[in-house]
Amino acid sequence: MYNECMIKLSDKYREIVDTFIKEHWGSRDIIINNECIIPSKHQGFLVFNSIELIGLITFRHKGSICEILTLNSIIENQGIGNALINQLIEYCREKHWKILELMTTNDNTQALRFYQKHGFIIRDIRLNQIKQSRKLKPGIPLNGNNSIPIRDEIILQLSILP
Repeated sequence: MYNECMIKLSDKYREIVDTFIKEHWGSRDIIINNECIIPSKHQGFLVFNSIELIGLITFRHKGSICEILTLNSIIENQGIGNALINQLIEYCREKHWKILELMTTNDNTQALRFYQKHGFIIRDIRLNQIKQSRKLKPGIPLNGNNSIPIRDEIILQLSILP
C-alpha cells in the first residue's frame, strides 16, 4: 500500500527529515550507547501522502549489521511502519547484511511489541544507560510513555535470512 509512495532518503530530503526528527524526537540528534547521531545524515526511506511526510525510517550499517536509528509513523495502524520495516529488511537482503538491530528504551512498550511481532529478539539490556545519555542530551525526559521512568536501553536484533 505505502510502497508506491516510498522514497529513498537523499540530499533533497535531509532538511525535511531534520525538521521531522526535531518535531517527533525533541531535537535533530539522538543518543545511542553514548553516541550522538544525526539521523538525517544517514540512509533512510520516507513515506509521503499527497502533502506531507507521514513515515520515516533511518539507518546505518557497519559490516554486515544494519542499525535502525529512527522509525516513525504519523498515522498509526495503517501499515506505514510495517511497510518501512519490510522495505528495510528487503534492502538488507539486497546488500547481504545479515543482522538488523536497534535500540529502544524500557518505556517504549509499543516499539517492543511492534519489533517482536516482526521477529526481533531482545539481545541486550543496558541497565541505567539513559543516565549517561542525559549527559550528552539533557533534554531526555525522566519519564516516558505511560509515565514509565526512562532508564534502560534495550537492544533488539533480527537475523536476516536470504
